[in-house]
Amino acid sequence: MEEGHAWHLNLDYKLRRSTLWAPAGHVAGWDQILLARLPARPSVSRRRGPVMIENDGGSIEIHAGATRLRFDSPLGMWTGMDFKDRPLFAEPVRLNLWRAATDNDGLKLWSGQDHKPLGRWTDAGYHNLLHKPVSIKAGRPDANGVAVRIVELLEGANGNDLFRHSFSVCLRPDGSVRSSHDVK
Repeated sequence: MEEGHAWHLNLDYKLRRSTLWAPAGHVAGWDQILLARLPARPSVSRRRGPVMIENDGGSIEIHAGATRLRFDSPLGMWTGMDFKDRPLFAEPVRLNLWRAATDNDGLKLWSGQDHKPLGRWTDAGYHNLLHKPVSIKAGRPDANGVAVRIVELLEGANGNDLFRHSFSVCLRPDGSVRSSHDVK
């Protein structure tokens, strides 16, 4: 086994006989069990170097070693992270509230379901949040790195301000990144 690889046991639970709801062989469930893992060596350089910041008013870019972070100031968004010139994000980082379906949600397409949990969730607008930037500020680089702090209001589809989301992203001199979030 090579560094950074793992061995898993994958199990599929299939129907032996046909039933009213599925044919024989239908996968009714599955499991994956980790058998062994050989961790990879850290690829982030632990050498300390300067953290550089560029802020042109429209965007903020900070980098240390092979790590580069990008922020869009007018939109108040963390828009990208690259390591060794390879993008690691498919799209900007956004807070998203997802709700798993439950048995007591009711029938989605039937009328008269507004009083049930799913109806109350969609009425509140949690399923379709609008992000409104409040502020984005980059700190001054120091021996611990540099942090960018973003504050936004999240508005529901019904027009009510639902949440205040503030988070900071810190790039350290060794190229490691730490992000912390607070939602109220």
